[in-house]
Amino acid sequence: MYRGLTRRSEHVTTTITILLVLFGLFVFFLMYRNVRVYQFRTMLFEQIIAISRQEVHQDPFTNWYWRYTYYNTVSYDQMMYRFWVPLKVNRWYKEDAFLR
Repeated sequence: MYRGLTRRSEHVTTTITILLVLFGLFVFFLMYRNVRVYQFRTMLFEQIIAISRQEVHQDPFTNWYWRYTYYNTVSYDQMMYRFWVPLKVNRWYKEDAFLR
């Protein structure tokens, strides 16, 4: 009977170790995704800033704020936790007119 408990505890230990390794890989993947989402959103925001500055210099009374509003329709959390969707503009926004 004592040997059975030892084998069972070995299986439990092995299972827990495997689960901890998988969880660690998942956390590492989420940290990597976090960096990628930050870089993607920063790149989009810098493009919007450059385009908005050009519009304001051309015509100070133009409606440039709509780009920021459209940018915020997709939140950081949505991009972070839908990790199966690639980080491309056409996958997250229906149209990329706010970048032109």
